[in-house]
Amino acid sequence: KPAIKIGHPGNSDIFLELSDATSRLGNEGYQMAIAESLKITASAYKGLFWGTRTLLQLLEQHKEIPQGLAVDYPTYSVRGLVLDVGRKFFSMDFLRKYVKLLSYYKMNDFQIHLNDNGFKKYFGDNWDSTYAAFRLENDTYPGLTSRDGHYSKQEFRDLQTLGRKYGVLIVPEIDVPAHALALSHAVPAIG
Repeated sequence: KPAIKIGHPGNSDIFLELSDATSRLGNEGYQMAIAESLKITASAYKGLFWGTRTLLQLLEQHKEIPQGLAVDYPTYSVRGLVLDVGRKFFSMDFLRKYVKLLSYYKMNDFQIHLNDNGFKKYFGDNWDSTYAAFRLENDTYPGLTSRDGHYSKQEFRDLQTLGRKYGVLIVPEIDVPAHALALSHAVPAIG
């Protein structure tokens, strides 16, 4: 485990610094100066974190990193992915790994589509027998929670916490009215 020091870097050290000097780069921008030591400077945690992702990518591609100065900041404020877990359940372990993968590529938004239904034409043109799923645990309407795969409230909170740590905003999407068949199956009166 590498030693963590506070102060000035020595030769071959990796040094992380939060500084207002890079505020022009925004919350996600950073500067990487490579000389006798490697110094990543950002005005906010997320920028500093993205700098460490670039460092990991460089280390995977090269045995040595050339000296110089790199400045990086995103062109777009939202860079993300939507995953439909309503129609196809994915394990929480898969979602946690995906957060880390998105973070590695500096994608900052992970929208998780939590409810959906099949197409009635594949279920005898009958909405009552059409597959529908709601992937979050629900205490108020327990029949709403999918039996073939769902996430507990705590699991989803923990995923959101992991996302914050890795610079990825977890956006839980509950899509209504178009994909609300699971809700009307659980609570027929709202149909």
